[in-house]
Amino acid sequence: MLNREIEEWLKIVVERVESSDKKDIVSAIKHLDFLLENCADKMDERLIHFLKRRSYQKALSFLRDSVEVN
Repeated sequence: MLNREIEEWLKIVVERVESSDKKDIVSAIKHLDFLLENCADKMDERLIHFLKRRSYQKALSFLRDSVEVN
């Protein structure tokens, strides 16, 4: 469930950059920062690494790859 929420926010930042309002992107990044700060204990270490470094495309790819494997 947490991964799904993170994935939805990442989609706003990564996939909808051209079509989204800048306020939506800023809001998505703030939500990702909040989740990282408050839920890191429930996240995979690689996901934490990507989010801390704001490697949003890599974080999104990681989540999609982990869903396909499971």
